[in-house]
Amino acid sequence: MAGAVWFLPWLAKLAPKATGFDKLVLAVEEMRKFFGDLYDEHLKSFSAEKLNDFVDHYINRIHQTTDPDSSFYKDSGSKQTEFVHILIAIL
Repeated sequence: MAGAVWFLPWLAKLAPKATGFDKLVLAVEEMRKFFGDLYDEHLKSFSAEKLNDFVDHYINRIHQTTDPDSSFYKDSGSKQTEFVHILIAIL
């Protein structure tokens, strides 16, 4: 039934349990919370002198960017949702 949702997306809203859409929504919410918490923890202990992993480099890039058109610029880059979308895309 889940495959039908790709061809008939309205089925997901009509019968979320039967199509498995509710499980997908829950999984995405859990990933967003996990990566959001990860981002917050890194932000608390961030040090530009000690970049340990991808998250530290991401935060460092936000701090260094001065181009207002960049997706890393100030609030654009620091939004957790942007960070989560990038991590999900990498996975």
